Amino acid sequence: MASWGVVAGMKKRLARALVAWLLAGCAHAQAPEPGLKRAELGAGGKTRTYLFSAPPGEGKRPLVVSLHGRLGDGKGQAKLTHLGEVAAREGFIVVFPDGLDRSWADSRGVTPSSEKGVDDVAFLTALIDEFVAHHQADPERVYMVGMS
Repeated sequence: MASWGVVAGMKKRLARALVAWLLAGCAHAQAPEPGLKRAELGAGGKTRTYLFSAPPGEGKRPLVVSLHGRLGDGKGQAKLTHLGEVAAREGFIVVFPDGLDRSWADSRGVTPSSEKGVDDVAFLTALIDEFVAHHQADPERVYMVGMS
């Protein structure tokens, strides 16, 4: 049977290893996937940010808008989903928008964005319009995915 001193030492080592792993993961998630570009767009009276990948090519392409969960951001969503890599390989456009205060105004009225009256519908609509007008997105093939 292990003594309490040995158990306490093991717990401390495990806690340090867990913290190091979490910090390494957070730092790694901050770097966007290769091929993603950062951009800004004015919508709903605010300047909004997003990452995107629009592979070169002719003709209209599908557009996928990938929304992060609460406390996330576009960088983290790109890292979790690997949709940037899939988009480059399959030839579609992918966008990873950032919610304000790491949240979305999702009509429940309980998120920071909802409480501040952020108009995420205006932002996402403007984002889609931007990609249809300037990045060859096909308005008939727009898809939204997300996490929570």
